Amino acid sequence: MKLYINKDKFVKLQSDLKLTETKMANKISVSRSQLWRAKAGDPIGEKFLVGFMIAFPNLKVDEFFLPTVLQDSDTIKEII
Repeated sequence: MKLYINKDKFVKLQSDLKLTETKMANKISVSRSQLWRAKAGDPIGEKFLVGFMIAFPNLKVDEFFLPTVLQDSDTIKEII
């Protein structure tokens, strides 16, 4: 499973708190480039999620992050 940010919710939170990219990244204990990559659509890592949970303990995590489950390929070769 991969986890992605809900960009609309995330950007709104950052805007409501009037945080720059650097300040938001520092608040959730990730680099500015990690934050940028997450906003660009890359999956986030455990550190990003934990940092968010620590920085915003009263917010519902499931509103700010979207899981994606990867499925095995439909074509499986049989070994004979």
